[in-house]
Amino acid sequence: MRRVGLFGSAFNPPHRGHVRLVETAYEFLKLDEILFVPTKLPPHKPLEEIWGYEVRVLLASVAFCLESPLEMKKRVEGISFLKEKNLEAFFSCYQEYYHPREGWRLWEAEKEREGLSYTIDTLRIYHTSFPEDRVFLLIGQDQAMAFETWREYTEILRLATVCVATRPGGGELPPLPFVRLPSFEEDVASSTLRQAWKEGVPLSGLVPKPVEVLLALLR
Repeated sequence: MRRVGLFGSAFNPPHRGHVRLVETAYEFLKLDEILFVPTKLPPHKPLEEIWGYEVRVLLASVAFCLESPLEMKKRVEGISFLKEKNLEAFFSCYQEYYHPREGWRLWEAEKEREGLSYTIDTLRIYHTSFPEDRVFLLIGQDQAMAFETWREYTEILRLATVCVATRPGGGELPPLPFVRLPSFEEDVASSTLRQAWKEGVPLSGLVPKPVEVLLALLR
């Protein structure tokens, strides 16, 4: 039985907290694989869509080294408006940063889906294809606090082991069968990063270096 983690996020943009979460889960849960699932249209809050789905997929792939430098170049060249940018600095940075992890893969399960992106739908798609796998759903503490508002949350708990990334002193979780991941402190949020990006504030140290370089080119 394979142990597979699913990490869904808008990656709007991906940041160091996301990286710490999956690194922690990968080691603590002894996962064979982690699938990164960019959310197309989240149901719980309006998506402040600055970069668009295909760019958010690109950012996720960059942050977690999900594609080789050659594959990354092909992906970037397939995004029309990026062809106008001078991307040599980005490609050089990604080449240096690239450190693939065994079993970390991009899964665009929501790319062609119409309507809102519900976790239960993604889990059902996966379970239909790989019914023997044990699935670990990776979520943050804020998501865990609102988990009972998720569509068919009891069915999510049946199909997956829900694992929560916690912060030191983050308080109690709802009385649900969650697995609590080892806590770590990362005081960074995608909403804060988007605002900083709009204002031209450097994102150094808050996002992986090639993400920082790429976002600077997207201004």
